[in-house]
Amino acid sequence: MREQTIVFLAGDSTVAARPIHEKPSFGWGVHLGATLNARISTVTGEPIPVFNIAKGGASTDSFREEGLWKALLAELTPIDVVLIQFAHNDQKLGHLSPAGGFSANMERFTDDVQECGALPILCTPPARRTWSGEELINSHGDYPDATRRLAERRQIPLVDLTASTTELIRTLGSSESARLYAHLPPGLSPSYPDGLADNTHFSFAGACAVAEIVADEIEEVVRARVHGTSPDAGR
Repeated sequence: MREQTIVFLAGDSTVAARPIHEKPSFGWGVHLGATLNARISTVTGEPIPVFNIAKGGASTDSFREEGLWKALLAELTPIDVVLIQFAHNDQKLGHLSPAGGFSANMERFTDDVQECGALPILCTPPARRTWSGEELINSHGDYPDATRRLAERRQIPLVDLTASTTELIRTLGSSESARLYAHLPPGLSPSYPDGLADNTHFSFAGACAVAEIVADEIEEVVRARVHGTSPDAGR
């Protein structure tokens, strides 16, 4: 059996590696490996692998239907960690309501990971930069709370990205927070000749900032797995 802990990422475009034509948009998952490995030393000196299986446009339904979840489970061992973050696309689909299909699918993901002996970590979706005057709007409705309730009920770790990124955006303010998101003036990219003002997906700086937030939350859990101490440390 493999002896090296792997951190797996399941999610949507806010986590995923982005195709070149979609730059300057970045998913936070791309930066998590470097961020974690700057904090955690392994016994062998080898870096902790982060397998980012997140996909743009994915919902909790499509991630399973397209075989991505099956591929992840095929690689999973009891020493691994799986971060699971959805909602951005689920909220566009009526049957994936927070208390309905979305919660059922997230719980099924949790069951699958635990059946493999690995550790699931749920993530609430990062906030969109949607301002109304001086007020930042909650654009995810009840999806963050549904994720929080599941983590609490199942007693598994939670990374509350909705709360932490909301706080970050509010602290920076309406103008300064734009640098965290994929904004581009006209004429700089053939993909976006008229410019880009995307307040859902991150800039390079924004993706790095969110990766730091995630690393802050999971560092002790991952360290425990890597060094073979209590697998539930950090809860």
